[in-house]
Amino acid sequence: MSSLLPKNEYKFKNLEKEEYEDSKIFYFYCDNLQEGMHILFWLEKYNSEMKLIKRGYNGISNYISIYDINGEKYTIIICSFYHNGELPTLVRQIIYKIDKPDVVIYSQNENKIICAIENTETAFVGDATWQRHGRIMNFLQQEFPFIFFAYYSKKDMSRNNVRKPSPLFVLSFFALSIENSTPAILSLYDHEDVEQNIINKDGSKMIDTRKESLKYILSLITYGQNSDIARENLKRCFFDMKYYYKKEIGRVKEKQLPKRTLDLLRKDDFEEEIVKKIESKDKNYPLFFDDIFPWKPVSSKDFEVDGNKVGIGEYLKNQLDGIDFYQLSPKCPVGITFETQKLVSKLSEIKDRGDYFWEDSLDSKLPTIIILLRLTKNGKLELPDPYNGRIPAFYELYKQSFGKINCIIYLMDHSNKDEYNPNYAKNMKIYKSINNYATTFIDRDLNILDKNCDKAVKDSRKKYEEEITEDNVTCFFETILKMEKIKPSFINPPCGSWSDFKLYPTENFLYINRDEDRPDIAYYISKEEKLDDKGTYYVGESKAGYKFFKNEQEYNKQVDRIKKLITIIDEKIGLELKYKTFVIFKGTEENGRELISQIHSGSKKWVDFVIVIEEKDEEEYNIRMIVLEV
Repeated sequence: MSSLLPKNEYKFKNLEKEEYEDSKIFYFYCDNLQEGMHILFWLEKYNSEMKLIKRGYNGISNYISIYDINGEKYTIIICSFYHNGELPTLVRQIIYKIDKPDVVIYSQNENKIICAIENTETAFVGDATWQRHGRIMNFLQQEFPFIFFAYYSKKDMSRNNVRKPSPLFVLSFFALSIENSTPAILSLYDHEDVEQNIINKDGSKMIDTRKESLKYILSLITYGQNSDIARENLKRCFFDMKYYYKKEIGRVKEKQLPKRTLDLLRKDDFEEEIVKKIESKDKNYPLFFDDIFPWKPVSSKDFEVDGNKVGIGEYLKNQLDGIDFYQLSPKCPVGITFETQKLVSKLSEIKDRGDYFWEDSLDSKLPTIIILLRLTKNGKLELPDPYNGRIPAFYELYKQSFGKINCIIYLMDHSNKDEYNPNYAKNMKIYKSINNYATTFIDRDLNILDKNCDKAVKDSRKKYEEEITEDNVTCFFETILKMEKIKPSFINPPCGSWSDFKLYPTENFLYINRDEDRPDIAYYISKEEKLDDKGTYYVGESKAGYKFFKNEQEYNKQVDRIKKLITIIDEKIGLELKYKTFVIFKGTEENGRELISQIHSGSKKWVDFVIVIEEKDEEEYNIRMIVLEV
């Protein structure tokens, strides 16, 4: 039988604090280890000065790396601690304000946050384009830099096309940097699947901007935000972002943003100006002027005017006739009016007709933006995440150029109080943005809705001890694969709306939909001992503990999921490969052998391997991973 890994047993002693307490210690706090691991491995790849001294664990939910960096000792500890209470007060308070990022880098020695990081593999698809801005604002408003890694382009499974960041989206990071006097960086890179990549007009590929961003992150860790080295790295990051607008590559067409805005973005010294504005905390640097576009909001024709079905644009025009609204770009979903006094008069006039309810809470001296909000999907109250980022994103974009503003959040899919359950909605994080940004929250009939919610801004969890999750198990196994220089085809987490599955040994990809069953781990190992041996694919399912596999029905369901995916892989690859199955969980060797006994007895479906991760405080080891052949 083929071997699952080069060794059948791996043993690790915990790294004791004595081994790194004399170093500068930095924590990567995350939802799961994988998100922190990916950033760490990128830091190593793009910063040759990081010389690894030792790698180890402190339990399977702490991944520890010790480095020599320019002659000084540094320790980075990755923790999946968003799931429990083991967080510094500063980190806990900030991640619950609106939303939390993938990684928060924290200095133990200085008791401060260094920066926050988002690394997404599903950006710019579906409705997720602006989704992350809520978590970005959390950190920028406290003057902590934020770095967002994403693909230049990505296949959108829901619409069967390739999506890319809009010029307005890229510009928003400049706007946020100026408005908050703190760097907000968008770092873009090509997808490994060439069919997903956008190509420059001259046929060249886009530049990989991760190098500059990861050098900037390391300079924040080693030298601090105010150092000359961090400043130079920051300028390179902003230069890369400016590159997206440079005329010679044809990335942004002239009509996608106002000409004065594009001219500003393409200036030779633009990145230097941005850095100077950040350092001097001078927010007087508008990116938009009075030459923005008339607003034409787009949506499906599901509104009724005089018996006819119309889109939201026609509906609003009919409702707010005579008031001019504008938008930052032709596809901007949020409009602004500089005629707030006329707007207030119009709304009061409607109220006087007795058809609607209206209370004047707008400052007539300020411009007013309208953010369209949809809370239902397929008839269900879902409160989708994207709006929790879209509200702060566009509020800050308009505010950066036009100063203080009123914000009307306009609920499109609700026109009477019987259709809306505020108590249910207030348990969802969308209310964090409504609570923080709305001047007025109204529905289609201009009824005032409650925008204040204490529930939305409190951490309601009661559990404050470390919890081992399925993610911990999966991520620990990934560290073993990396140790053995095996690159997985797929590993879960993270799983976004759509997950990319690299079909080794080919260059092709398999795209797995949001709702499709998918195992947690798949990887390929080539074989060269025999000419007719083309290699083996290993596909497996992980669980937090043995109890998840004890239930016969649940166990058999997981095995069916594994075998279904193998059939798909085999069909897509079209090569004569071998396929092996496995399950992995945290438990004891006895648990593993008990499961094998049940498989042999026929009470449970067959897999080829059972892997057990065992934690014990032994003289010989603290963590042991054993591979048992069935």
